[in-house]
Amino acid sequence: MAEEVISLQELEDGQIRQAYSQLLNRCQKLEKIIELNDISSLAQIIGKYQNNSKELLKQIAMILPTVEYAPEETKNLIKLLDYLECLHEKIEAYVIKSSFNKPVLDREVYFGEQRSMKTISFVNFKGGVGKTTVSTNFAYVIYCMFRDSGIRILFIDNDKQGNASDWFEADRQHGTIANVLMGDVPVRKVIQRTRYEGIDLIAADTGLIEANALLMQGGSCNEAVILREALQEVAGEYDLCIIDNPPDINMSVLNALSITDDVIIVSFPEKDSLAGAKEIMGQIKQVKKINQGLNLSGILVNAFSGHQAVYQCIDEMKNKHLPVFRTKIHYANKEAKNSLNVARQGKKSIFEVSPSCVIARDIYDFSREYLGIA
Repeated sequence: MAEEVISLQELEDGQIRQAYSQLLNRCQKLEKIIELNDISSLAQIIGKYQNNSKELLKQIAMILPTVEYAPEETKNLIKLLDYLECLHEKIEAYVIKSSFNKPVLDREVYFGEQRSMKTISFVNFKGGVGKTTVSTNFAYVIYCMFRDSGIRILFIDNDKQGNASDWFEADRQHGTIANVLMGDVPVRKVIQRTRYEGIDLIAADTGLIEANALLMQGGSCNEAVILREALQEVAGEYDLCIIDNPPDINMSVLNALSITDDVIIVSFPEKDSLAGAKEIMGQIKQVKKINQGLNLSGILVNAFSGHQAVYQCIDEMKNKHLPVFRTKIHYANKEAKNSLNVARQGKKSIFEVSPSCVIARDIYDFSREYLGIA
């Protein structure tokens, strides 16, 4: 017999405590099922839980004003809200972990039977917008999704600050991208392994300052395709190349764009974002003279919040016919900030520290959107 659904609005104040206890008991039963770590059965309950919890939260929101005179009951309802949010975090943590622990995506389906390196550049001419955090964790997600099918990723740190290189614990004595741009060594000599079996690295350091200065003195188009020519030696060995670019317009960035297929602009939802995006579009137009396949894949909004000014900024981008990814990286709450700090200090991905935090979930969703996975 179907269980009778009782609207919280119909309850007398004396019945609220009993309703709370029943709901809490149901949540605890669901949590015990999750703790069994049976991913197959978990998938069947997630949809029901999400639908029921949304309806429950709506009802609680409607009844809260009517129980303001009963402080104890209000406290219980608030506890229930907190409990449901905590349980929601646990469910999403299991979902994300299961996706990483059991990769099912086929490399050949997304990258072709024969290796032909696809290149993605994360750019913004403004610093501090999160390019390195997004690009390194994006690389980790793609690696996890396809590692069972043997994906090979080449990550290029193209920023003189070398933050991505530090994250990968690079050995600068092994050589850097500056050595390649200055023609000191073949590119194969500077490629180094990382702690992730499917990800190799070309590191960066302050030597890029000298390399860019020397290339600027050349004054010909040849200086803009040095990296492209150098990578031909190893391009057939990788499925994907991910480049973390500096907040500059210099010769190393032009070299990166000369081999790039998809440009992803990581941007804050601020007034100057539109001007910055237009500036990048202008550079893309210029580089297309030497790389006709260069494409603006989209603008990835970082530090997203629900403020009206944010929505207005995004709408303005769309009105200017700039592609904006559906997925947004939310502004980091306290938990996410702590997780990011722990990840940076431990030189780990956010997914290895807290796969259920909002930043991890957003980067995971963005990765799926980029790949075209529903």
